[in-house]
Amino acid sequence: MRIALICVLAVFASSAGRAQDDDSPHWKPGKTTLAKLDFAFRNAGFWDGSPPAIEKYSRYYAGVTIRGRRMVRAEFTDFPDVEIVDGKVEYHVDKNPVHVVPEDQFPGIFDGGCSVVNMLYDVEAERMVSISCNGVA
Repeated sequence: MRIALICVLAVFASSAGRAQDDDSPHWKPGKTTLAKLDFAFRNAGFWDGSPPAIEKYSRYYAGVTIRGRRMVRAEFTDFPDVEIVDGKVEYHVDKNPVHVVPEDQFPGIFDGGCSVVNMLYDVEAERMVSISCNGVA
């Protein structure tokens, strides 16, 4: 009986440890978190003069875990969506400007200046960790 109890406790202990270690590094941020992030974007001391209207950007958000802290990576793009169809480039305006996706589904634009803004937001601290524009090619 005692051995069975020890085995059951060992299974529970290892399950709890495993759940904590694997604590989903990717998670889906909710509307409240995104609203706080958008507020931080608008109020960042980063802008020369007034901040750009956030509504003009297509916004990509991904929940990530960094050093045990829940963060949201955001990429704001002021470009029409580009798609290759039958070997030709097609441009279209994004009908849904808000995308909550895994980070590997971000647009992946590496230049464009402030037409592409990257931001990292700490959910627990409710503050922006970093904000930057892309470089210009």
